[in-house]
Amino acid sequence: MTIQLDLELLKSVNISVAEWVAMMLIHKNQTSYIFDVCDEVDFDELQENGWLRMIGDDPDEWVARGKFTDLIEDKIGKSWYELCSHLPFKVAGPSGPRALRAKDPDAKSNDKARKMYLNIVKNNKPLHDKIIKCVDIQVRTTDIGYLQNLETWIRNRTWEKYEDLIITSTDVENKTKETYGQKLI
Repeated sequence: MTIQLDLELLKSVNISVAEWVAMMLIHKNQTSYIFDVCDEVDFDELQENGWLRMIGDDPDEWVARGKFTDLIEDKIGKSWYELCSHLPFKVAGPSGPRALRAKDPDAKSNDKARKMYLNIVKNNKPLHDKIIKCVDIQVRTTDIGYLQNLETWIRNRTWEKYEDLIITSTDVENKTKETYGQKLI
């Protein structure tokens, strides 16, 4: 089983790697591995913080609660609608207006792009959030007249070109620190 980690997400919700792995194993019903890889996890604390719930009186039976599932799962293709809201449906290109996708996210002509996107994110909210950040960076920093058709943009995974431009809070702190030679006397 493969478990993806988004360290920024873990930091933002104050969850350790071991706790994340344990909750993912519980969520995916792979509990036979929990005590092999997650021996430092305090399940009672995760229950107190609303991440897990014990089933009945069995201390080895747990279920992930809404707080966790909302963090990782996409509800009824919500990620598709969010992606469409961040990308324009038409742009003014060098030779006139050009459509990138149908205006209505539910339009039949968007079906192929929607299926590709939902297959890529597969209920992986951290990946979807990263893609949205990359979309925003691309729209802000490039000439939108040259944006790709949505289907092409998804197939080519164009967002990956912008991943390194995502600014984290640590990056901002490092850029605001004064270094040698920056201060005027």
